[in-house]
Amino acid sequence: SACFPVCFRDLTATNFTAANAKISILDSGYANIKTLLAGGAGVGDLQNIHLTSQNAVIDSALIRTAVMQTVSVGDHFHQ
Repeated sequence: SACFPVCFRDLTATNFTAANAKISILDSGYANIKTLLAGGAGVGDLQNIHLTSQNAVIDSALIRTAVMQTVSVGDHFHQ
């Protein structure tokens, strides 16, 4: 297959910067990703997740244990 302008079969780099990248498989020990847009994601051990009303909608949830400072509930089921 033709590669233009450059084609690498195996590449080792200490520092690598790219404006755009298409990666089929990424195997990494550490990744610092500022914004993650995912159609589906599998997460092994998740230390922290910050959910706000701006970034999450929860359709239904089973919560076994919760520690909460305040809870506000809107009555969306009775009109």
